[in-house]
Amino acid sequence: MPGYRLAVADVHRHLIDYAHDDAKALLARNPGLTGPEGDAARTALYLFRRDLAIPLIRAG
Repeated sequence: MPGYRLAVADVHRHLIDYAHDDAKALLARNPGLTGPEGDAARTALYLFRRDLAIPLIRAG
């Protein structure tokens, strides 16, 4: 189980679910993470040190 920096899975499960659903919706409408929305998403991933996942996200 990965460690969380901002959320505790047992306490914040509903927020994690919202974030997951939002991420899926973003990728459905903008799979290449292009334009201003994609720039913002890539910046957020970088800030949370998850930017290395971008190639994996694009792979499906």
